[in-house]
This record gives sequence, structure tokens and C-alpha cells, in this order.
Amino acid sequence: GGLQAADWLLKTVSSLPILHSVLWRLYMGLLSDPTSSQARQKEGLLPICQHPISSSIKCYDSCVSAAFRDVMQSLSDLLPRLPAGSHIQKVAISCWNLEFRPEDHKFLQDSQVFSHIHRLLTSASRRESPTLR
Repeated sequence: GGLQAADWLLKTVSSLPILHSVLWRLYMGLLSDPTSSQARQKEGLLPICQHPISSSIKCYDSCVSAAFRDVMQSLSDLLPRLPAGSHIQKVAISCWNLEFRPEDHKFLQDSQVFSHIHRLLTSASRRESPTLR
């Protein structure tokens, strides 16, 4: 379905405008409540995205879970290759603003998203502040 298509696009698209469109659609699809999201933005907070696994049917959960994790892994792999400080990079990072579940913790560690985001933030802070010597 849609998650497999998003994963394929994240892995194959090299055009930044098209990739931006893919990421924006993914992000908008993950937003749980647009009205709540707008209120959070007015308060200076990032909107919280919805975890895509909400069904209680085990087979459905496992299929969606695998596809969701593939997409998020592709997104994690893509982060370091996006232009630093760009809007596309911000949209990609915003996709990670999810209400993760306890069973996602191992995946989050394995995906190395925390390392990627740490490197991006460290790099950004170095560009913004003068070198201390």
C-alpha cells in the first residue's frame, strides 16, 4: 500500500523538489489532528504525528508495522544526505515527532535516527556559533 510506495520513493527519488513533496505528504499523513496541530504550532510546538498502527488485528499490525519501520528506516538513512538546515531536512525530522510505543524502542535504537539527529544538531550549532579556542 501507501507505506510501501513511500518507502520505495524515499529510496529511489533523487530530485529534491520531488523528495520534498514525498516527505511533506508523509508528514501530513502522519498528523493525527490538523486542528490540534495548528494550535500546537501557534504555541511554538511541533505537531505530534500519529503512530500508524492503531488496529487491534494482529496480522494487520505486523504488516503495517513492518512497512512503517521500513519507511522510517529509509527516512533515517536519508537524513544525513539532505541539505543542512534546509526546509526538506526540517520536514524529514518532523516525521519523527511521533508518539512512539514501548515496543518501538529497539527499532529506534537500531535505526540510528538519534545519532543522525545529534550529528545534524551538532553541525548546525557549530555553523551558528563562533569557534571557541
